[in-house]
Amino acid sequence: MNLTDAVSLIYAREIDAVNKSAWADLGCGDGLFSNAIASLLAPDSIVFAVDIKPVMPGLATEKPVRISTVKKDFASDELQLPLLDGIIMANSLHFVSSQDKCIKRLAEFLKPNGVFIIVEYDLSMPNRWVPYPLPAATLPSLFRPAGFANVREINRLPSVYQRADIYGCIICR
Repeated sequence: MNLTDAVSLIYAREIDAVNKSAWADLGCGDGLFSNAIASLLAPDSIVFAVDIKPVMPGLATEKPVRISTVKKDFASDELQLPLLDGIIMANSLHFVSSQDKCIKRLAEFLKPNGVFIIVEYDLSMPNRWVPYPLPAATLPSLFRPAGFANVREINRLPSVYQRADIYGCIICR
């Protein structure tokens, strides 16, 4: 996937491109989605790129948005993050067995109007690469107990790895 595709999966009107904000990319991997969200944020914003082994390529945006790497396991380690405007989880939540508990814990890092953006494969059956799949239809029931009532699909693209699409959703209170 390239940066343009990544941006198309997460671009939503709820992302504040005017005011400085703080986001976390949990399970950031190589930083593709850290760069994608950074390209959508206002100047002087920050993205905390959290992963067990964060690997960050150069910033792919000309905006002065800082990406700060955090070497942690977002699912099990104690995170020391400020209150966030948003959390993006791109192909990372499907590695968490207790997704409901994880979401409730992570929601505490969000400001009252903070949002989650989820990017996942629209699969129902687990496989070795997606052990705990998250079909898009399951997101409302997963996020509702944590206080999030609105789930909206942003976009979907065909996946090169599976017959299932990859989707992006924004989840708001």
